Amino acid sequence: MFPKALTRVNDHLRLCIGLVVIALLSPCARAQQANEILSGAALKEQIESQRSLIELAAKHQLSNERLGYLWAELAVMYRHEGDFSKSENAYVKALDLQRDVPSAQKNYATTLDNFGTLYLVYGRLNEAERYNRMGAKVRSKMGYRLDLARSDEHLAEIDLAKHRFKQADAEAESALKVMRAENDPEVVDLIASLNALAFTRCLLGRCADGLASAKESMMLAQQRYGDESPVTAHALMAVGFASWKSGKIDEAEPAMRKAVEVLQAQQQQEDRGLLLALVEYRNYLREMQRTGDADTVDGELTTAMTQMRKGCAGCINVRSLAAK
Repeated sequence: MFPKALTRVNDHLRLCIGLVVIALLSPCARAQQANEILSGAALKEQIESQRSLIELAAKHQLSNERLGYLWAELAVMYRHEGDFSKSENAYVKALDLQRDVPSAQKNYATTLDNFGTLYLVYGRLNEAERYNRMGAKVRSKMGYRLDLARSDEHLAEIDLAKHRFKQADAEAESALKVMRAENDPEVVDLIASLNALAFTRCLLGRCADGLASAKESMMLAQQRYGDESPVTAHALMAVGFASWKSGKIDEAEPAMRKAVEVLQAQQQQEDRGLLLALVEYRNYLREMQRTGDADTVDGELTTAMTQMRKGCAGCINVRSLAAK
């Protein structure tokens, strides 16, 4: 039954990665429904099962294409567990197996893209961009138009994190046009691009347009994923930011507070998205001169960062969480 086409990174973290001018929560990106993600004992059991499957596949000398597919899936599982090193190693194994197999090129491009996501999650932006561009090159060569649009949206996240706002805006807009033209079946792709545009347009002085994009994103997220999904939470953060920068404070704070509450309730080991949401909310509170509330959120941020560091103490680029 395998290898089938690999999906994009299977978690809501791709909905919230990268930093912009004031350590903002960056836009949505690759994800599937958050309730598909296992955690704790269930995730450990899934990982052990996957490792056993890999050993069995190797014993029976299955093709590199099939083994590469299995290793790529395991890499995503380790990401969910918050184990950076094991995830990184699994991605390397998957890429080595897929690279020279013609029939595996679609999955190879997806693995490259997901590998870039791993680095983006931990603020290692140069590596993230490198693997993003490698995946995009394969997709362009093979004529995978919709997948290439997804690569463009991912690059928009990276450019936001690197403060290249004009480039990010153009990439997200281009991606959104293709996704709509191709009737992208994954609504989360549209949410990703709309969130990107919410940030870039505000940062480029077009906050009315940015707020419109954010509200469309939130509407789509609520319709597809419900009010308590991390997908919707990240859309709410975009609404909160755009409302804040548009001077609509009464709309900004409830949106950001609700988003943080949802993310805290569903926190994953490697949930950098929660870290960024807390940073954005803290910055908002400081600008509103609510020092006590900001300090409280700062404490929550420290706790969340400590939890994430358990997976890999040297993997997080702490500077990527610092305000500029």
